[in-house]
This record gives sequence, structure tokens and C-alpha cells, in this order.
Amino acid sequence: MATALEMLVQLVVVVTVLFAAVGAYTPVDNYLFLCGTSGNTAVGGRTFVGDAGLPASVLTAPQSVAANTSASQVTGAAGDDAPELYQSARVFTAPATYTLGVKPGRHFVRLRFFPFRYQSYDLAADAAFRVSVQGVVFVDGYTPKNGTAVVREFSVNVAGRALSITFTPTGKLAFVNAIEVVSHPDELIADTASMVSPPTHYTGLSTQALETVHRINMGEPKVTPNNDTLWRTWLPDQSFQVESNFSAHKQVPPSMITYKDGSATSLTAPAAVYATATELNTTEAMVSNAQAQFNLTWQFDAPAGSGYLIRLHFCDIVSKATLGLAFNVYVGPWLVLQDYESSGDTFNLLATPLYKDFVLAGKDAAKGRITVSIGSSTAANSLPGGFLNGLEIMRMIGSTGSSDGGATSPRGSKIKTGIIAGSAVGGATLAMALGFVAVRVLRRKKKPVKQPSNTWKPLSASALGGRSRTSFGKSSVNVVTLGQNCDAAASVGYRFHFAALREATGGFEEGMVIGVGGFGKVYRGTLRDGTQRLEACIGAARGLHYLHTGSAKAIIHRDVKSANILLDGGFMAKVADFGLSKTGPELDKTHVSTAVKGSFGYLDPEYFRRQMLTEKSDVYSFGVVLLEVLCARAVIDPTLPREMVNLAEWATQRLRDGELDQIVDQSIAATIRPDSLKKFADTAEKCLAEYGVERPTMGDVLWCLEYALQLQLQVASPDSSDSSFGVASQVQRSSSISSVVTDASTMSASLGDLDGMSMKRVFSRMIKSEEEGR
Repeated sequence: MATALEMLVQLVVVVTVLFAAVGAYTPVDNYLFLCGTSGNTAVGGRTFVGDAGLPASVLTAPQSVAANTSASQVTGAAGDDAPELYQSARVFTAPATYTLGVKPGRHFVRLRFFPFRYQSYDLAADAAFRVSVQGVVFVDGYTPKNGTAVVREFSVNVAGRALSITFTPTGKLAFVNAIEVVSHPDELIADTASMVSPPTHYTGLSTQALETVHRINMGEPKVTPNNDTLWRTWLPDQSFQVESNFSAHKQVPPSMITYKDGSATSLTAPAAVYATATELNTTEAMVSNAQAQFNLTWQFDAPAGSGYLIRLHFCDIVSKATLGLAFNVYVGPWLVLQDYESSGDTFNLLATPLYKDFVLAGKDAAKGRITVSIGSSTAANSLPGGFLNGLEIMRMIGSTGSSDGGATSPRGSKIKTGIIAGSAVGGATLAMALGFVAVRVLRRKKKPVKQPSNTWKPLSASALGGRSRTSFGKSSVNVVTLGQNCDAAASVGYRFHFAALREATGGFEEGMVIGVGGFGKVYRGTLRDGTQRLEACIGAARGLHYLHTGSAKAIIHRDVKSANILLDGGFMAKVADFGLSKTGPELDKTHVSTAVKGSFGYLDPEYFRRQMLTEKSDVYSFGVVLLEVLCARAVIDPTLPREMVNLAEWATQRLRDGELDQIVDQSIAATIRPDSLKKFADTAEKCLAEYGVERPTMGDVLWCLEYALQLQLQVASPDSSDSSFGVASQVQRSSSISSVVTDASTMSASLGDLDGMSMKRVFSRMIKSEEEGR
């Protein structure tokens, strides 16, 4: 039984939601049309104007009919929406356009549809049409359901001073009951968001057209347009929960919600949304259950083929103190927020709203549904629980939501397409001409070609490894098939048979796509032997070692992960993406105090806890990369059992238990010498020590990896076994460590935080140093 106080709080919330005045926001543009009528209709404090008297400059409809129906036909179908908005309709049997003068900026476009029969027009049976805004198709092939009222809401950025909405019948007719065009603050849609997978940044949202697919108020009740600051509708979440037993509702009076500068505003979502929450059911009965490690999941239908902007609203109304409640948030199977404490983003204040934006690529929403989950954190001293106040899912019109961004303004889409197409044709023609000239010049001169330096090649690999080439006439080409060793000369790179590519990608299966870049889709690939993997690790370790020691001040990468280690045509590793890099501490300091930045799964826990950045933070992240190489699995995989979700935690525990053979990737296990494998695994484990002072330097890591490579490549003598003791005395600390470090005086320029610093220069110095040392 609810207490009297709880019942009073619920009553206050309901009354406030139902009768609170709309926030003081006056839109610059505010067009409200009731289609198919000539009079004005007041709805919730707003006045809808009949479109019958609109001039031809506003409504161009050469073949249209004003239709209407009785109130009894609409009652019940409109739900909580005003039934007056569905009792009339403008019916089109030919293309028709509404053209409205507006100020540049973002606008909501809301279209209402309710089919009914009028004279010889059966809107339910005969309607099939397309809706375009600014020439871009927003609704394609729409066919209404009989007896169902529908609101389609879009947010579009208008670059000019006119907005056009065109209805084009694809069947017998098109129709619309009501139209809203209302400007809203540009700041409501930020330009950047976090990608769900891969965890990178997406840019271009400020010009992206969006359609609201779901807008949810967690914890109930329904918030109607009359009670929203921008006349939006927020539906209760209960019907979307996969398992309602895992949830509990929390409500407080909206007057307790405090908006702060730099965070969410009352226009982001009204206080009625932030004053309610759905939280994890942490009652004693649930927590004491053996299955207490559960997630609370919501599931939503979402049309396939587009990317989605997912906005999560948080406002901690469930905690009694600002510290202690941390939880995980998932979108689909991907962990997007780990050990998240919302108070850390609200200046340690409770009941303060904020939101987080994520972009889900179209390939990851291909099944027509999107799930969002929250679960308790497994971090030490974290209280069980988790909450969510609101959720918005918006379809990215005309975009797959891939990480290359590239969203464009709808007004310029046709022009830009023409420019791109013309540029592509012209560029291709120019390239062909230049190629022809180059071939003629090379054939005449036949000058010997200088082979590129193998400076980045791992220690001893050039002496112990070889290359093979297949000769075709006078030229030499590397042709690699799936059955061959993937090794090739860096001067030519690789040429794959199309059949081999098709086989490797499963017929270019979408499930093999791991990303989309400027040159197209990127498919998953595998290095076939452990030696190649080890050599790649050595190359990366050498680059990081140079960053840490190659100048007067160390350079800390701060985002070491497998995605930032690139392989060239000879499988030589290059460390990339220095967007988060910082210069190291002063000589009299041990660390740099800075806000925590990095990637989930790779972040140094000591840096996360203390916000003290050192070179050992890179060492920890590199240790996670080594485990990826060793185990061939994702760093964070929420689909696995809880103890296996985090690769670093799971693998280090197995290593401590002496179960190395159980975690190594079985596709390379048979090709790796046990002593080399043991050295590699020990190195990774040392990198992941809890405290930075206990971790090796990158120079030590580099030496250990080169030692492991020596053990792998040595030829076993008749008297030797797999033990490494027989060769330990023969392997000396590599001189390559010092050979790649340039004198501090050559790097005397101030690096700051790498602003304006060309990383090409950093690595060119490294290559030059090695060449001079030969």
C-alpha cells in the first residue's frame, strides 16, 4: 500500500503535468493550418487557421477537395490529441505544395493524418502518396490505416527564407488533415554526437533532417502538447518495457527540477519529463535473487535503412547523495556509458537535467527494432541501481548514420549531388590522362626505382623473414589469394583477386562491415599467423615509445586502441589519431592533471579515478590491445556472460589462474611457440597492473615483444625444447630502442598540446634517425 505522502506526491505530479502553463517560448515562425476548412479553431491555447483562404503563392493545389467528417467518426481515434484537428482534410489528386516564408534555422514540421470517407473519396482505401520537404522525400509511399490517427513530426534545418511541403499522389490521392510549421532553437540539435559503434564522434547533425520515431517519458504520465514547452508529445514507457518486473517508477514534484547553464534546458524537455523516472527494481527481493545481475530493457520498432539519433535524458531524482550510484547504459548490444554517474555531469547536483546523444548507424538497426538497456555497475563501492528519465529516437532522413558524417542541408542536396558527380567524372578523366603520361615517361626513362625504407619493420624481421613475388612479363605484381601468406612488397601494396575478396567478405555480407569511411565500406579481416600479429604490435610499441621519449617533453597519446593502429601495405604498424594527445608533465611533476578522456575498455582505471595522466596510461591501453591480439575478441562485449564482458578483467584473471591456453585465439595457437606465447602474455599482464608505478615503460614493453619475436623465430636445436631458457642469454636488450630516440635539442620547439603540430614530422624524425643509425 502506498503511503499518504507517496499518494500526495503522485497527485501533485499529475496535476502539474496536466495543468502547468507552457514555458515562455515564442517561436519566430508559427504556422498552424487546419486543412480543408475556412474557419479558425482554438486548440489548447493555439489557433489553427483554415487553409481554404490561402493565396496561390502559399498553396498551389490545382486539383484539391475540401473534405470533412463528423466528430463521432474521430472520437477515440485521436486519443489524447484534439479531435478537431482530424475532422477535416485537404484531398489532392495531383501534386500540391504549401510554400511558407520563414526565417533561416530549425523548424518542426508536424503533419496529421486521419483517413475517412467523404462522398466518393475513400481516404483509407485510395490514399497512397509521398511527402517532400524542400525537395527531399520525407515520407515515401504512405498508406494510412483505417480508423487510426497519425502524427508525423520532423525537424528540418532551413537554409533560405522559404519552406516548401509537397504532397504527391502515388495512388489515387493524397491528403493531410493539419499542418504545423513551428521554429525551434537551433541549439536543440547539437552538431556532434557519440557513435554507438564504433565508439567515435559523429558530426553534421546541425544540418541533418530528422523524424521523431519515439519520444518517451519514463515513469509516466503522458505529456501532451499543451504541457510541453515546444508542443511535443511524450508517451509513457511501460508498454515498451521487455520485462516490467525489473522496473520501478519514481516521481517528484516538477518544482524540484533545477536547470543549470551549460546543460539541458526547459526546451530540451519540460520539467514534467525530468520529474519522473523509471529505475532498476532494487528491492530486497530482487537484489537477493541469484539472478540479480539483470538489465532493464526497452524495445522500439524502427524502420530499417536509416541511421538514428538517440537522445537519453537523465535527471537524478532517485539518489539521496551525489556519489555512489553508477550504472551502465546499452544501445542494442553496445555499451555506450560505463559506470555512469550523472552527477559528474551536473556539478555534483541532484535533480539537475542533462542529456546524452548517440548515433546508431543504419547497418546496426537493420532488424527494424532498437533496444535501450540500463544495468547496475560492477565497479567497487557502486550502489545497485540505474535510471532513465526520457528517451527520444529520431530517424536521420537520407543518412545511414555512418561515422564519416557528411549530413547535408536538404536545400543543397541536388546541387551538391551534381557537383560531386561532375567532380568525380572530371577527376577520373584527369587521373586517366596523367596516368597515360606517366606510363609513357616511365617506359622511356626506365630509371631504377628506389625501394622504400623498411625502417618500421620489426627488429630482426628483415634478417629472418623473406618476401616472394610472382613475375608477369616485365612487371612484378603481388597477387594474394586466401590460401597464401599475406605478405607483399611495400612498393606495390596488394592486389587481391575479386573472387578472393568476395569469399573473404562472405559475398560482401553486411555483417562483415566494421565501419564506413571516405573510400567506402571497411570489412573485417584477419592476420593469419601469430608472427604477423606480433610484428604489428612491435611496430606500434616502437611508435609509442618514441612519443614518450623522443622529445624534451613526453607526448601521451591518451587514446591507444586497436582502431588507432594502422597497417600499411607491408603490415607495418603506424600509430594514428592524435586528437586527444597531451604533452607530458614538467620535469618537477609526476603527472598531468586533466579531465578524463579516452575509449571504453582501454581507459586506465587509475587515470579514471584520480584524473592524473602519465605515460603509464598509454601502457595500460596498449596492454588491452595486446590482449585483443592474443584473444581475437572485442574489448567490451555485452552479449557475453557478465564476467566475460570486459576483456581486460576476464583475461587477466584467466592468466593469473594459469589458463593461458584457454584464452588464446585458436586460429594461431598451433603456430606460436609456447615460450614466445608466455612472454607475450606476461608482457600484456604487466601492462595492466592496477597502479602505474607497477607497469613497465614502453621501452621495456618494446624489448619484451622483440624478445618474444626472437623466441618465435629461432630455429629449435635438437637439444632444445619449447623452453626459452636456452636462448635467454643470447638475446640482448635491443639497441633499436635508443636508435629511434632523437636528441632533445632537435625537438626544442614548444609542443603545447600538439596544437598545429604535424605528426608526420614526428614519425619522419623517427625514420630519419633509424636510417642514420644504419
